[in-house]
Amino acid sequence: MLNKGIFLMNLTECLRKECTGANRTLPDKPAALREIARLAKKSPLLDAISEDAVVQALEAREVLGSTGFSQGMALPHARIPGVSHFILGIMTIPTGVSFKSLDGGKTRFFIFMIAPEEQTDAHLALLSQAADVLLLDGVMDALAAETSDEALYLRFLTYVRPMAEKDT
Repeated sequence: MLNKGIFLMNLTECLRKECTGANRTLPDKPAALREIARLAKKSPLLDAISEDAVVQALEAREVLGSTGFSQGMALPHARIPGVSHFILGIMTIPTGVSFKSLDGGKTRFFIFMIAPEEQTDAHLALLSQAADVLLLDGVMDALAAETSDEALYLRFLTYVRPMAEKDT
């Protein structure tokens, strides 16, 4: 069982409102990774890291194996030297893109993370927590209905907070 304080801190404090992208139209996986990098760079916590460095790190991680899972979700992530805080963002592509998912389906929901290079355990815990939120009944349908960045961000948070309370 997860510690409530850790769960709530990780997801609510690491998810950056400025790194939210609702209702995107992108043609393929490379374009999705570039958009994720662009969204991540909106965080002032990444001021010292170039957008190209973020794209390269995400692409390098994808070479190891796709971060696309099943049911239309992916968790792209990369640990980057010089990053001192976790940056989480969320993006939706209603039509989906081919992301080499485990089930072969198109990916519509992305929770992405840029992480400090040395924090492997926290990195993995955050990814697991984010996936748990997306797998709750009805969450992906509710997120898909949101067409503005702010509404997507706020809707996602409505699912994070009850999970944190449940894990006490």
